[in-house]
Amino acid sequence: MEQIFDRNGGTVGWLTVFTVLVCCTFSAFGQVLETESAYLPDKHSFGTMASFEYQFSADGKGMAVPLELSYSILDNLEILVQPTIFAAVFPSNGERVNGLGDIEASLTCNFNHEKIYLPAFSFAGEVKLPTARNILIGTGKTDWTLYGIATKNFGPVEIDGNVTYTFMGSPEGVHLDNTVGGSLAAEWEVTPVLRLLGEAFANSAALPESASTDAESKITPEAGSAEFFGTVGAAYQLNSKLEVSVGINYGSSNSILLIAGVAMDW
Repeated sequence: MEQIFDRNGGTVGWLTVFTVLVCCTFSAFGQVLETESAYLPDKHSFGTMASFEYQFSADGKGMAVPLELSYSILDNLEILVQPTIFAAVFPSNGERVNGLGDIEASLTCNFNHEKIYLPAFSFAGEVKLPTARNILIGTGKTDWTLYGIATKNFGPVEIDGNVTYTFMGSPEGVHLDNTVGGSLAAEWEVTPVLRLLGEAFANSAALPESASTDAESKITPEAGSAEFFGTVGAAYQLNSKLEVSVGINYGSSNSILLIAGVAMDW
């Protein structure tokens, strides 16, 4: 799941985001958490995802409708495409904008199955295509992100850890640094149909401290200082093919994100 402003290089305090998600496979943390799982769906599994998020802060609000399409080429290889078909940003001070958001595409490969003392490991590469036409929605430049993913189960609790490195595309007149991110997520299977979710996520600054002026922040609201996020949520499986989830996220820029989603297994 992802927001209008990429967390790998984004100041989320600029907006309030609502997102709608539908997912074919119930991968580890569904649509509430950002952290990826090292486990992939079975070969030839096809999925779609939609979610609904609402984020608010002192700087403004916004909304977005990203969709997600995934296909497992092999048991250990999955391709995913996530277009944001609509995005709207409402800054506290400034012009309200809306339109098409960016498109993200990723390829994930799993290298091993979990052992008693060894987690499952996957590696992923992601590209963000700058289809957004407004600088408040996207930087207008292509970003590339590499993921290292690990997953380990401890009884009814699954732990996922991610490390990311993003090559940031810099808009004209502004230099953006590449960013490093990390996250740790947990899923507790309370009952066969109910799971509790939690996550902590942090990333380094994309906008150099020496260049962090109000003018440059307005030019590239997606790029900002280092951020920390925490999320708690729950997922409930309605039947063998349908799952709903809710969550709340708090960011170090004093932003609050409310999340609701639905996942479908085809």
